[in-house]
Amino acid sequence: MSKAEQIVTKALKEHFGPDTPITPKSHLIDDLDGDEMDTIEISVAIEEKLGITIPEDIIEKIATVDDLIKAVENASGNI
Repeated sequence: MSKAEQIVTKALKEHFGPDTPITPKSHLIDDLDGDEMDTIEISVAIEEKLGITIPEDIIEKIATVDDLIKAVENASGNI
């Protein structure tokens, strides 16, 4: 598991609960019962933790856990 995947998974479990099953293919809205605001809140929490900025137009396109992992990797220079 990459560092970005670990960070994203931890943030998602903090947000949705520790027993929430999370895989890279999990859809943030359909599988995790989130909404657009959850995606924004999780993205901002990761940005603050890592001191990075994920562009707003990228955040708007995040649908799956894998999308979020890739956004974090791109914003942080592949941590």
